Amino acid sequence: MGSAAVTVHESVHDPHAELWFAEPAGFMDLPMKALLAECDTPEADRLHAAAAPLLAAAPDEMARQQFIALLCLGTADAGSVA
Repeated sequence: MGSAAVTVHESVHDPHAELWFAEPAGFMDLPMKALLAECDTPEADRLHAAAAPLLAAAPDEMARQQFIALLCLGTADAGSVA
């Protein structure tokens, strides 16, 4: 059994942090700002690049549409919190 790589968030070194987390190997960071990116911006380009492999891996068009709908829902929720 091999060891899995773990990325440790910089908050682990903050003595005032109330919470810290480790990101499992294979997970991709998706900043909330990217979800709120305006069209034709570098942030939107990064969101498209991050989502492209997920969309390509979807088994069919329905799964792709469901993923996009969930992503849009997360964008709407993130916008209401900001």
